[in-house]
Amino acid sequence: MAGLAALPGLTVRDGLSQDTAAGGASEGGQAEKKTGLQGAAQAAGKNADAAGKDRTPLFIAKEFPRGWHYHPAEGGVALEDTWKVGEDAGVAEPFLRCLGKPYGYLRTKEVYDNYEFGLKWRYPSDPNGNSGILLHTSGKDQIWPASVQIQLHRPKVGHVFATSGAKADNRLEVKVELRDLNVWNECLVECRDGRISVTINKKKVGEVTGCTPAKGMIGLQSEGSEIHFGSIWIRKSPPVKTV
Repeated sequence: MAGLAALPGLTVRDGLSQDTAAGGASEGGQAEKKTGLQGAAQAAGKNADAAGKDRTPLFIAKEFPRGWHYHPAEGGVALEDTWKVGEDAGVAEPFLRCLGKPYGYLRTKEVYDNYEFGLKWRYPSDPNGNSGILLHTSGKDQIWPASVQIQLHRPKVGHVFATSGAKADNRLEVKVELRDLNVWNECLVECRDGRISVTINKKKVGEVTGCTPAKGMIGLQSEGSEIHFGSIWIRKSPPVKTV
């Protein structure tokens, strides 16, 4: 009965335990139980809706590559030679497929600051797969641009560091437990006023602070291994209210 009482909106009437022990709850108790379970389901649905509120998808398969710029390390390479829309049989949601060659990156055309950003990724077959997420990408397009990188190289996933002229007060070197090959991993990033917080597979990795620049474009690396990206989204954070 403690489990039932914990459900939102569910109350336990006097005598319900006795009725149940006798072989069945009263009609009133059954009605309350049904109402409570419905209330819990509705609350869970609302929480799920709230989690996705105001998220803007950055990858829409039928519109790709709208909103993205491709910079390869080699001249004369077309975007579709490296970046494609992929699909899994029987799965409705397409994903972004990177073949890993040549080296380069795909970045947003828009500059972002103070936001939440999320995606999922997987390597289909390479146990030493290599790629990364480039935050606060700025300056000249080059290999590699000024940015704060979240490492996705399998042995070093979750390392975070500034590169190519970008700066930060610290760097992260952590050990992250990854899922099997061809299984989706998840990354959630929060960026605010030069602070970057990283969560991978629902576990917080840590924070990097004092990032300069504190805003920029978001990039995804092509770095030798086929990698898939899915559910790429951003949510701009409201300004912090001051008293």
